[in-house]
Amino acid sequence: MADIPADIIIYALVAAGLIFWLRNVLGTRHGDERTRSNSFVTPDEKKSDIPGQSTDAMALEETAEMQDIYNAFEDETLIPSPEVREALRSIAFKDPSFNPKTFLQNAEDAFIIIVEAFAAGDREELKPLLDKDVYAAFDQAITEREEKGHIVINDIQAIRNVTIDDCVTEKGMVYISVKLHVEETSVTKDSDGNIIEGNPNRTSEVVDIWTFGRKQRSRDPVWYLYETREGQIDYHGELPL
Repeated sequence: MADIPADIIIYALVAAGLIFWLRNVLGTRHGDERTRSNSFVTPDEKKSDIPGQSTDAMALEETAEMQDIYNAFEDETLIPSPEVREALRSIAFKDPSFNPKTFLQNAEDAFIIIVEAFAAGDREELKPLLDKDVYAAFDQAITEREEKGHIVINDIQAIRNVTIDDCVTEKGMVYISVKLHVEETSVTKDSDGNIIEGNPNRTSEVVDIWTFGRKQRSRDPVWYLYETREGQIDYHGELPL
């Protein structure tokens, strides 16, 4: 066997000593070690500590908790009167699907559609929304206007505020009155286009109160308009919300 240089033997002994020292200090991996957390992972990348729960599920739960903080039945901007808020809670107790905020949104949409369709004499727009008796009254008013050659232009510029003004339960019926603070422009012209009423350059501020109702225990979710007052012609009857 050829002679091995002394320096190589020394290097080999040093290397063997280092390997022995490192094994004693660091140990060997056998698969049972606890995984260390990575401090560079953002919170969104971390997994849930709850078995079987994903990060997306946690986010949905947190969102739901935030939504639960807001309660439309306690919102004084929607329902100023505490007595009315209590009456609406009674309705929701019997009908869990009832939500005052959704109700007001639907009432606002109905108001715009009906007012503008009536002014334009749009029977096709009105007919699906009105009870047959109420539609007959609207149709008669439109016919009389057409016979005179009058044209009505009613533009709702803005609805500044919508609130639930009253809630009454009687004889198995629920009536909810909605107060709308509206800015609108209304003009009536004759057959020659001359203005006989109103001013196209003037916006009027009006307060309308529309009362909707339906049977308390009815499976029909539709609310019907029973009355309008304050700045509008009073219509008595039923039309869907």
